[in-house]
Amino acid sequence: GISDDDWTDRGLINPYNKKHRNELRVMFASPLAWRDKNNRYHAISMLDYTSEKDALIQVFKEVNCNNSVTFDFATTDKLRTALSFGCTALHFSGHGHPSCLNFEDGRSGLQLVSNEALRDLVQAGGLKLEFLFVSACHSRKTGEAFVEAGVKHVVCVKVAEKVCASL
Repeated sequence: GISDDDWTDRGLINPYNKKHRNELRVMFASPLAWRDKNNRYHAISMLDYTSEKDALIQVFKEVNCNNSVTFDFATTDKLRTALSFGCTALHFSGHGHPSCLNFEDGRSGLQLVSNEALRDLVQAGGLKLEFLFVSACHSRKTGEAFVEAGVKHVVCVKVAEKVCASL
């Protein structure tokens, strides 16, 4: 296995170490394309994750917060792993639709994950997730699904509203 020092040397947090279970997990979904019924690929507009990541890091520096923050791509496998290892705070950033969120399929493609599937993933994780911030257009119903799953604190976007491009 990899020691905690090896994880740190690589700029990573060891997800198997219990002392890192209370960090904020930031997951970005940035699929490059989606495939239609005729197997034609269509590009997906990119979001500015670099600026969002930099802003989050700056906020934690300004408040002198010692909590760890990890960044990763949003796939259902990575979400399941984070929840299984006791993730208590999650920030999701990606495209949203009234009935689902856009995740990545692990090959840079689009995976639509329904609100019901997200609710089931959270419940299967043993309900340790206490805070969720969903930075995605049309994410209110997704937020409601997380509340139904038992997440205590959820921040999301109204159904008919889009996330502001510049704050």
